[in-house]
Amino acid sequence: AGEVMWQLSFPLPAEEGEELRKADILGRCLSVVSGWHEPCSSVLSSTIPGTVWGSYLMSRPPLPINSKTRKTRTIAIGDACHGMTPFKGQGANSALLDGVRLGSKVSRSISSGKDILGSVLEAEREMIDRTGKKVRDSEAACLELHGGEEPTPEFKGVERGRWKELAEALKAAEVRILRW
Repeated sequence: AGEVMWQLSFPLPAEEGEELRKADILGRCLSVVSGWHEPCSSVLSSTIPGTVWGSYLMSRPPLPINSKTRKTRTIAIGDACHGMTPFKGQGANSALLDGVRLGSKVSRSISSGKDILGSVLEAEREMIDRTGKKVRDSEAACLELHGGEEPTPEFKGVERGRWKELAEALKAAEVRILRW
């Protein structure tokens, strides 16, 4: 009642981002929204300074599967397997679906007396196939929304000069960017 949660993203060079994390994050956010329509400025202006935090957004392709040399019975799901930016709204949904599908496959294996590890590997393959496009779409949406000539911090780790190539390839494949 009477409280508002907000989120704002904007590109920053990595060194400026590190300095901003130690300084006035709210002030920088207010400068980003200056001139925007109401209630943007008033919502941010009424924010208690100590309640604001910032972090980098990161994305990476799903982990590769190597079932032939697998030495563990551990499976990574959700962001541990396929971390993505929030710009398509698919991260949490994908993580929840990972858990449901994995649980369902393991439960069926137990009920039928089949190999549990085989079911885990099957769930993992399906998860990686299902989420790869979502990760790529999320990266493309991030590029579309933030633009610029240099990659933004959420692409930290992407080979320099390759992020534009990725955006062009997605555009050529007719991946649509939806704005709201």
